[in-house]
Amino acid sequence: MTHVQGRARARTTLDYWPVVINVIENDFDLADMEGVLAANEVALRRGLPFVTIRDCRGLQQQANALQRKRLAQWQDDNWDLIKERCLGVASVMPSPVVRGVMRAIFWMSAPPTREEVVDTVEEAVATVLGWTSEARIELPAAVSAERLVADLLANKL
Repeated sequence: MTHVQGRARARTTLDYWPVVINVIENDFDLADMEGVLAANEVALRRGLPFVTIRDCRGLQQQANALQRKRLAQWQDDNWDLIKERCLGVASVMPSPVVRGVMRAIFWMSAPPTREEVVDTVEEAVATVLGWTSEARIELPAAVSAERLVADLLANKL
């Protein structure tokens, strides 16, 4: 996944609602992360159920201590809303080692919503659309598995 010059290295789009997409790439900074948190707060405040794809294909490093602290604070501050409104998060993580570590963390410390860690965009899309189907959430015609996969793979977000 190639970074597009001038675009934040951590970003969120609500353009596929009720599918929220977070893209996280190497070298994201605190300002990028704050943008992601603000957009996710908008999603939470809509008052409607949604699902999230976290695309980490361009991420091979961990957040620094300040970023981890801010993420934890944000999650704690929004725990009840996340639990109520976010049906789940599917994270695309190509590294089998990192996927295993993330699964272990989620097993030891349950997050506010279900978290699945997968290795492909196609798996993430199938997972979140399965959750919307289970919840009987009707998707707009413009939000299809094919479009989500194509846009993610083309790095359009």
